[in-house]
Amino acid sequence: MEKKVRIKQIIQLTHDVKQIFVEKPDGYKFTPGHATEVSIDKDDWRDRKRPFTFTSLTNEDELEFVIKIYKDHDGVTEQINHLKPGDNLIIRDTWGAISYNGKGYIIAGGAGTTPYIAMLRDLKKKNKLNGMHLIYTNKTDYDIILKMN
Repeated sequence: MEKKVRIKQIIQLTHDVKQIFVEKPDGYKFTPGHATEVSIDKDDWRDRKRPFTFTSLTNEDELEFVIKIYKDHDGVTEQINHLKPGDNLIIRDTWGAISYNGKGYIIAGGAGTTPYIAMLRDLKKKNKLNGMHLIYTNKTDYDIILKMN
């Protein structure tokens, strides 16, 4: 299954991380912590698939991704850096091995925390965050994504 989705909004979170909101196809569902393969809907990029984790929740009206941009790579994330609202991405079926299995500790670094964002948002919404601990590392304070004040 492939679905074209229009980019609705792009927010620069850090010097190298963007938050991207796209349309959500009717009936499209996923498990918090899971991902999809994403391509850019432009010539020479439609077949270049890269996995990205959903950071939104499945019952929201749009899909959200938090993506680290690698400007020195000639690849999908470097190209994503040049996209703007109105451009299209291609998403596919969802998949993943990360899922909530009970209270405990999560250890993640940098953009590796993205699979846990939707999972922790879902637990917060269900008032089940108590007992969950996130240990999150970065190179500098400027690299912290979705930093809360």
